[in-house]
Amino acid sequence: MKILYLSEMLGPHDYRFLKTNIERGYDVVLLAYRDSLEQAGLEAKFYDVRNLKGLKIIHRPLLAKNTPLNFLKRRSDIRSIICEEKPDVVHAGWIQTSGLLAALSGFHPYLLMPWGSDIIHFSKDCARNMIATRIAVKNADMITVDCEYEKTILVDDFKYPADRVIVMPWDTDLLVFNSSNKDPELKKKLGLEGKKVMLMMRIFRPEYGIEDFIKALPKVKAENPDARALMLGYGPIESELKKLAQDLGVDDYIVWTGYVPQREVVKYINISDIYVSTSLRDGSSSSLLESMACGLATVVSDIPGNMEWIEDSINGIVVKRSNPSSIASGLNRLLKDDGLRKAMSASNINKIKDKADFSKNVKRLDWMYKTLADSRKA
Repeated sequence: MKILYLSEMLGPHDYRFLKTNIERGYDVVLLAYRDSLEQAGLEAKFYDVRNLKGLKIIHRPLLAKNTPLNFLKRRSDIRSIICEEKPDVVHAGWIQTSGLLAALSGFHPYLLMPWGSDIIHFSKDCARNMIATRIAVKNADMITVDCEYEKTILVDDFKYPADRVIVMPWDTDLLVFNSSNKDPELKKKLGLEGKKVMLMMRIFRPEYGIEDFIKALPKVKAENPDARALMLGYGPIESELKKLAQDLGVDDYIVWTGYVPQREVVKYINISDIYVSTSLRDGSSSSLLESMACGLATVVSDIPGNMEWIEDSINGIVVKRSNPSSIASGLNRLLKDDGLRKAMSASNINKIKDKADFSKNVKRLDWMYKTLADSRKA
């Protein structure tokens, strides 16, 4: 079976889907309208699609700029490519760019794969995006999303048939993310020996509510002086967050790691006691699922994407979003209760094995491709 995979992002998720499809025996063609196949960011060399053996890449740098004229040229170009490659299925996402282009190509069947923010937030932030989303969704033969909340938006707001939306959580690799994958010296290197560790590992951007977490830390520090916050990563508001921590007198309560390679993240998870997510909006967070797979108890904001995975006081503590006082209360409760953290740890490991093992979930992708390809033959 031949899959034409259309994406302008080429991030880690794209890399994993392409790699998985090749390994499962599909004939995969990647179409990329980008200036360059070089990736920005520190993870680039680990997720370079040019290193995937068996992947055919069609690269169109001259059509990379998002202008109305270039979009019309892309539409003509993708139709020519489809005629030449004769794919069985077109697989596309981000909705408002690659998804829209796949819809306007006129090819069927096409599988639309929203990435989260494109359906949760950007689909409604302006009239142009709303129109693009409606066209992409309406013309999709099937849609796969990573959480039930995104499915609800597609069904309720865009009137897409519920039986054609397949929920498939993404890429929790249990061979990597498990409690045995440890670095015995890491906690000592970070000065965290004897400390209970609260792990924040979202990119430092406003939508993840990280400033609310920092605003909660004075109360947490007062009740749990031997705990520490481990801030894993980097992002555009890093300097603002560090200044906030200094202003609140909690800079000595935080360990800032800077960039950590993805392949090393599991070792930081496994020196932590609590995973924290104070997101203001999100789908199924990969970092949440990875931390659960390693057995961390959780404190998460009450957004729908989190609450699909966390049941309050059962496998985590659910706190009010944008509410530092609520966040502090949840953290203090969990830091003081070793038995509750241990019970939540076991519950989270079992939940991920049951619901979010990518090696099992990817079989749903096989089913989607086969169903779509069979419909085309019929």
